[in-house]
Amino acid sequence: MKNVFCFLISGIMMGVVFSVYVFGDEAITSSSAVSAVSQSTLEGISKWAEKEVKEAIENGIVPKELQGDYTKNITRKEFCKLCSAVMKAWNNGLEYKKGNLNFFDTNDEDILLCAEKGIVSGVGNNKFAPDNSIKRQEAARMLYNTLNNGTIVVSEMHGKSVDTALECCIPHSFDDGGEIKNWARNEINHMYRYGVMLGVSDNNYDPDGFYTREQAICTFLRLFNCYGNMEVNPVPDVEYYPCGQTAKDYISDGEAYAYGYSKENYKADYIDSKGNKYTEKEKGYIYPFDKKLGVFITSTGVGVGGGTVVDKEGNESEVINYDAFLLGSNFVVNFDKTFSNSTMYSLPDMKEIFSGNGMISYIGDNLCEFIDADFSSSIIDSKGNVILDKSKGYKHSSGQFTKIYNGVFVLVNKNGGFDILNSKCEVLKHFKVNSSWSLLDSIGTNAHFYNEKNDKHIFYRCYSGIAKEYDYVTLTENNEAIVRGPHFHNYILNADGTVKFDAGSLGYKNVEKVDGFDFYKVLKDNGESGLCDIVDKNGKIIKKDISRDLLVDKSGVFAYITDRNIINFFDFYGSELGKVDLSNVYSSSTKIKIKFINGMLFVENYYHDDDKENINGIYITPQGKRFI
Repeated sequence: MKNVFCFLISGIMMGVVFSVYVFGDEAITSSSAVSAVSQSTLEGISKWAEKEVKEAIENGIVPKELQGDYTKNITRKEFCKLCSAVMKAWNNGLEYKKGNLNFFDTNDEDILLCAEKGIVSGVGNNKFAPDNSIKRQEAARMLYNTLNNGTIVVSEMHGKSVDTALECCIPHSFDDGGEIKNWARNEINHMYRYGVMLGVSDNNYDPDGFYTREQAICTFLRLFNCYGNMEVNPVPDVEYYPCGQTAKDYISDGEAYAYGYSKENYKADYIDSKGNKYTEKEKGYIYPFDKKLGVFITSTGVGVGGGTVVDKEGNESEVINYDAFLLGSNFVVNFDKTFSNSTMYSLPDMKEIFSGNGMISYIGDNLCEFIDADFSSSIIDSKGNVILDKSKGYKHSSGQFTKIYNGVFVLVNKNGGFDILNSKCEVLKHFKVNSSWSLLDSIGTNAHFYNEKNDKHIFYRCYSGIAKEYDYVTLTENNEAIVRGPHFHNYILNADGTVKFDAGSLGYKNVEKVDGFDFYKVLKDNGESGLCDIVDKNGKIIKKDISRDLLVDKSGVFAYITDRNIINFFDFYGSELGKVDLSNVYSSSTKIKIKFINGMLFVENYYHDDDKENINGIYITPQGKRFI
């Protein structure tokens, strides 16, 4: 695909960010193209959309009735009219020929043409609902169908060589990808890779957001260009994936962190979403690429350890004498071998900004908590400034760190009571509890206490003062809680203390939180079978009898392995996405090592079928297709 000089102009309308480009010397024209567009025709249009809408009208792909009211939501009927116009521009002889397809609520020929081409379908009961608005993921599916059924672009792309055959199936890992339905996931990826329909701000897709006329016109212009003029589209940059030793060491938690580092044998190899390969000299030693530094552990063991901080050029720092880890994106903490002293360094200059006889933990909102040897508590910002020092008298009775949730957290004050503080360390509320209670941990304004007198655990909501005793309490990072009552009866509680999921009444013996996501694993036998069911954020069981040892990616995909070494993928709604059978590669006794990296699953210990030569792993898409 040749490069065309583009100006990228970002504009936001209805929460949607579009890239607007300036065409090169080439231009596509159709038999219905117009010579000029008056300013009155563009009246009321958003500034970001003006150039592309004008270009679309000049190319004759915007029906007259859609040249106005640009910011209103587009209807299903209007979408079909744009679709029909584009297909007729691709094929001047195309016209609707009356067939057997009919809808009770419309006889519009553009709708019927699109339906007969397999681009759109009804809503049930032989109805089309022509006046209903369209959501973004519905639009992506229909745009894909238009390109796939009206041209040879998609089939040609997938018929190319192995290196590029999956170019448009490579997923983009949107932060709200969990909201994408399985019937639109592949289509969204295609439209993203073709530069037809991009995401919204902050790497979100907003799949259930409504689509406006001007947004639809812009995407149909880009779709129109896909058939012979794709180089003018705002195609996103390729995405990169570590491979070989880099991928094996990389921990897919968004941080550059690796075990077993040795500069003599460490190779940072990468592959992009088009199959091109790169060395560490070409792309740098650190992945993800937005990180300036990576932490590499050189040796581990009881009482011994070592590590180094490496920059993108492979230059090493000598500051680590035992163990270190990244905290957020602004600093790194190094512990000595006794874990009694910790030092915090700023990134990327590795300047020492704080040191003390105690432990440091990141608690959220770019703040750390430092707990001294006497359990006194201090709060440190990302520049190493102490914004709440030990003279204030805050302590941790158990030495556990607090956690910020929604900008607030709880500490024990010097009077034996408790304070709710915000991220500026301003006290929002004082409160007291039973003197026999000791604080074990807190997240936001929910606290977990232990009553020594009756051996009970208390789920306490600090603002309301509501408390309830259980046999055990586990606070979760989403401000909910897992609690256990008499006879090992387990519940999942909402943040307000109401019951989200009554596990005990359904026969479940145990509940575990899925780290980092609003899902829970519920177990019928305390884990002996290795199986679990999955409960979503609404307390609904979405998947049954799957492996307890499963992975989740922010793109909205779960992966687990059966005892026959088949990897299965499903989405946040419980819908199956794909699977890949590796039983011919591994024996049933081999444990496959997998992890998500940038929306794809990396299988670390993959071998060739014939000679068992280690090829340093492969990537698999959520549809179960092998990339490398």
